[in-house]
Amino acid sequence: MGQLLSSCPAWNEIEVSLFGPGYGECVLIHLGESRWLIVDACIDRKSRHPPVLNYLNQLGVDATDAVKLIVASHWHDDHVRGLAQIVESCSQAHFCLPEAMTSTEFLTIISAYQYPVTETGSGGSELFKVLRILQRRQSISTPKSILADMCLWSEPLRDGTTCKIYALSPSQAASLLAKRELGSLLQEGNERKRLFVRGPNHVAVVLWVEIGSLRILLGSDLEETTNPNMGWSVILSESTCVDDGQANLFKVPHHGSETGHCGAAWKKLLSPRPVALLTPFSKSHLPRQTDKERICGLTDKAYITKSQRPKSMKRPKTVQDRTRPYQVYGKATHTT
Repeated sequence: MGQLLSSCPAWNEIEVSLFGPGYGECVLIHLGESRWLIVDACIDRKSRHPPVLNYLNQLGVDATDAVKLIVASHWHDDHVRGLAQIVESCSQAHFCLPEAMTSTEFLTIISAYQYPVTETGSGGSELFKVLRILQRRQSISTPKSILADMCLWSEPLRDGTTCKIYALSPSQAASLLAKRELGSLLQEGNERKRLFVRGPNHVAVVLWVEIGSLRILLGSDLEETTNPNMGWSVILSESTCVDDGQANLFKVPHHGSETGHCGAAWKKLLSPRPVALLTPFSKSHLPRQTDKERICGLTDKAYITKSQRPKSMKRPKTVQDRTRPYQVYGKATHTT
C-alpha cells in the first residue's frame, strides 16, 4: 500500500483515485514523477466544485503544471459536468476527446445548446465552455481527437522505464455511427436541448495505461453487444496496443452494469483477482445486486465509492471510510 491519503505520492508511486458519485465520475492517476492524468469529471452537489481539484490542492500539488493530460471519455452529463473548471485550472494539460466529438455535427450541436436548461445543465453546455477555454490559449495545442489504437502519452521515467497511455476505443465504425446519430439529432428539429445519443454507448474512450510492469485498464462507459466492430468485441479482436501483460487494476465500465460487462475482457485483459473500482449511478439503480454478485465473483478486491445500503443500517467506521464519496481507493507503488 502507498502513503496516507493526505500525503503526496512519492516520485515512483502510482496512485489511482476514483471520485464519485456526487454528480459524475472522475479518475485521477499519478503517473509518477509529479505527472497526473485526469479522466472525465465529477462535481460536489453542494459546492459545485470538482473534488479532484480539492484533492490535488490538499496534497499540495499545483494542478496548473502537474496535470499533463485530461481525457473526456464521452459526452454524457455524468462524465463531463465540472470539466470546464478542471480544464481552466489545469492550464498546461493537453486535452483529448473522442473523434466524433470534434465532428461538424457535434460542434454544431454544442454551439446551439450552449446554455444550460436544467439544474445541472447539459453536456453540450459544459463542452462548449471547455472549447472556449481552449480557444483562448496559445501555448497548448488544439484538442486531440481519439480513435482506437492511438498513443495519447509517452514519457520516459528516471528509472529507465516509460509511461504510456493508449486509447483502446472508439473504433472507426463506432465513431462513424456516433456521427450519424448526431446528424440525426440535428435533423429532428425538436426543442430538447440536452445532448443525447441513443444507446448503447460505443464511442466511450477506454484507456490502457502502462507504467513499468504495472497495467491499468479504465473502462469508461463502454458497452458490449454482439457487433464485432463495436464495444469490447473489437478491442479483443483488433487492438494492437495491449501487450502480453494484463491489467492489475480495472475501472469497471458503466457503473458495473450488465451492458458494460464482457467476460472475455476480464479473462484476456485483466490479471486474476484484479483491483476493481466503480462508482454507482443511483438514477439508473446501478450497480444492481446481480451486478455486484457478478463482479465479486470475478475478484475479491472490488470497491465501490459509495454504499447503497439503507441509511438506517449501521456499519463499522472502517467500512464507512471505505464507502464515502470521493474516497481514494487504489494505491500501488512502482519501484525499480
